[in-house]
Amino acid sequence: PKLPLESKLCLPLPSRQPKIEDKALTMILDRIYSAKKPVILVDGEIRYARIVDEVDHIIRATEWPTFTSGFGKGLIDEDLPNVYGVFTPQHKELFDSSDLVLCFGPHFSNTNSFLYQTVPREDITISIHATSVQIGSEIIRDLPANCFLPQLIGHLEMDKVAKHNPK
Repeated sequence: PKLPLESKLCLPLPSRQPKIEDKALTMILDRIYSAKKPVILVDGEIRYARIVDEVDHIIRATEWPTFTSGFGKGLIDEDLPNVYGVFTPQHKELFDSSDLVLCFGPHFSNTNSFLYQTVPREDITISIHATSVQIGSEIIRDLPANCFLPQLIGHLEMDKVAKHNPK
């Protein structure tokens, strides 16, 4: 017979870590402000990370060219003029020529990335995961996206953000 646990499991909520948050904010804002040819890639883990609304806000505010993965399709407003559909190998040149890829909720499985052909270059990518941020090869852990992204949005100065409208 199945018996319940003697005591209920209680997982603590993530606590804010100002030093880690400040470091990540500074690094990400510097990259955003210096970018001349940025793109956004939205993947399916944004739902799990509970950042769908925040990602939508960033797509609308920056007006940067935005693509989804197959797994991320349908999570954002695909009727926006800066949303171009699913990132396929035919778009690889645009991504490779970019100087920043903001990647939200990456899930780079073989079936979600056209056998890894649509994984953006690490050196130009900032990946926002559910509990960490990866900036190039550096991973900043214990940074819940649903706590961190509202801070990023709050600090983002849109007059410092480049407009990028590729053909």
